[in-house]
Amino acid sequence: MKTKREIVLDILNFAIVNSCIINPVNGYYYYLKNYIEGRCCPCDNERNNCPCKEAPSEISLNGKCKCGLFWKNLNIYMKYKFQEDK
Repeated sequence: MKTKREIVLDILNFAIVNSCIINPVNGYYYYLKNYIEGRCCPCDNERNNCPCKEAPSEISLNGKCKCGLFWKNLNIYMKYKFQEDK
């Protein structure tokens, strides 16, 4: 099992490499806690890693990954969140 520091670096590097943002409200702490406790991706217990291998295609297609940790950009995040409040 990776250390907490290694997981944080994986999350940050994923965001940099894939030119996306990390959830601006929850940050990565919420997801990190769930990943460490559950030993799987916080959104799907069938996914063994976070970031999972499905995340890049989900971000490309949907503007975010399944669990909402990674977003394509802040505009998409804001549009989604304002729609959610209606």
